Amino acid sequence: MTGAPRGRQLLEVIVRAVGCAIDRANRPVVVDLSDEPTNAVLEFAFAEAAARSTSVCGLYVPARLGEPLDPSVERSLAETLDRWSEKYHGVPTELRTIAGLDVAVVLTVASRSAQLVVLGQSDSVVRVVASRAGCP
Repeated sequence: MTGAPRGRQLLEVIVRAVGCAIDRANRPVVVDLSDEPTNAVLEFAFAEAAARSTSVCGLYVPARLGEPLDPSVERSLAETLDRWSEKYHGVPTELRTIAGLDVAVVLTVASRSAQLVVLGQSDSVVRVVASRAGCP
């Protein structure tokens, strides 16, 4: 983004009010892991989960439809979640990998059972999820 100090990442936060009275207290913070999440994205997700006393659910969807799941990528993502969990005093984590679907569809569906969705994806995915999400 223009005007950003060199070497610093900007994190854009979009909050969408959802007219829903469902109790979300036991629902996770969902974080998109599909596009190699930055430290800023993961830090935001874990900080929010810790503040809300809930877990983090990392969702990984391969970039191309029909692309098989790579076990080494899954291991790497699980290790990343574990490291951040330790940093945030044991925030529980879960890794879900889903192949064969569009990432925006997967994240939109996941939003319906989440307290918050944290995205690190392209503008098109952010727009779709932000306009259809079932949570902020």
